Amino acid sequence: MTTGAIITARMKSIRLPGKMMIDIGGKPLLQHVVDGVKKARKLDKVIVATTVNSPEIVTYCQEHNILCYAGSENDILTRLYTSAVWQELDFIVRVWGDSIWITGALIDCAVVEYQICDTDGMTYLSVKDNYSDYWVAVMSFKLLEKAYREVVDPANREWIHKYLSNPNDITRHTPRLILMDYSISAGYHTIDTKEDLERERKWYERSKATS
Repeated sequence: MTTGAIITARMKSIRLPGKMMIDIGGKPLLQHVVDGVKKARKLDKVIVATTVNSPEIVTYCQEHNILCYAGSENDILTRLYTSAVWQELDFIVRVWGDSIWITGALIDCAVVEYQICDTDGMTYLSVKDNYSDYWVAVMSFKLLEKAYREVVDPANREWIHKYLSNPNDITRHTPRLILMDYSISAGYHTIDTKEDLERERKWYERSKATS
């Protein structure tokens, strides 16, 4: 059974365009996220799922030997599904692209919790780290494929996490949410604005000075 993390990332962020390639401490935000995800012990593969309108991300991934799929700008469900098919994943951990302080520990906890609670491949598990406000979501390819074939509304295909996190017609069970209340991530928030960016740059410099 192959478990892979799929990092959804694009250049056309509405509030902070191009943020995935913005430099923080000498490397782009994207690389920080990839490095954190790759520390997870429960993963077999790490894939960046970007868009056809994000050639900078595609080129960077090619130059740094990072698996990368480029697809629809707004149909995130198709991006996740096609990436999973391409790399023959049995289980998928979705990671949001601006989670600069994501850790392998959070991902490993999510995978273990999923293995405990899922009995038939139809569970959608969301795990939130209260300390950093980061989310990861775990699902089987079986569930992802069912959603890909049956979810029709473009808004639901774009905001697939929100759709599957609430009662819906795809999952057979009530979607599960687990809150992690211990400090396994080093930062505070995701990066959505210029103010967020400056905050995280300052945090990065402080963490380097004390490490």
